[in-house]
Amino acid sequence: MIFTSGGTEADNLAVKGLYWARRDAAAGRGGPGRPGTAPRRVLATAIEHHACLDSVYWLAGHEDAEEHWLPGDDAGVLQPAALAEAIAADPAAVALVTVMWANNEWAW
Repeated sequence: MIFTSGGTEADNLAVKGLYWARRDAAAGRGGPGRPGTAPRRVLATAIEHHACLDSVYWLAGHEDAEEHWLPGDDAGVLQPAALAEAIAADPAAVALVTVMWANNEWAW
């Protein structure tokens, strides 16, 4: 268990920490089925909490992560088929997926 000072710090720790853990686990042996490569793709929706978005942008700018923005429908909902398609495009390269369950800041 890890205690943080708040949600932003927790989001940063989760997104960056998982990315680094997946990268480090692949070091020296390559990613699953891809010798010499580590998973670099980060899949996220554009309606993530700002702390998650900032972490994804930071990973892309500082850690060579590849951002992949998942589409939402007219109601802002990510359809499972869209997520499955994004993963299936190159499953071995996916380092993490971050998808918000609900957003209290969403307004029409």
